[in-house]
Amino acid sequence: MSHITIVDDDAALRMIVRWLLEDAGHIVTEARTGREAIDLLDDETAQVDLLLLDLRLPFVDGPHVAHHARTEPRWSRLPIIILTAGSVGAAESEPWAADVDGFLQKPFDLDEVSDLIAATLASAGQHVHAA
Repeated sequence: MSHITIVDDDAALRMIVRWLLEDAGHIVTEARTGREAIDLLDDETAQVDLLLLDLRLPFVDGPHVAHHARTEPRWSRLPIIILTAGSVGAAESEPWAADVDGFLQKPFDLDEVSDLIAATLASAGQHVHAA
């Protein structure tokens, strides 16, 4: 069972993704802002195996959170998937894109979310549960 953190300011999206992930056997933590995500990553007791991270967040954006994770030795290899309402192609060409492992364009299909999370966790050597 993997610990997945969803970081998005959209409560409805967090609820749907939480349901999907918990149904697949994952433990889910939520953050509403980039600042909350950074606070979580700075908590030495936090367990995070994958970060689902919105690109555009209030106060501290997704790329900043991803960079923060990459500069912390504990999280330097943490799989990060960016959620974006914009073009994935445009996001992939940004300099910060090297800090992330995948992209999902909103709105997304729930099977697409499950498949990308499973593939990302598998490539990171995490145990994956089928939905």
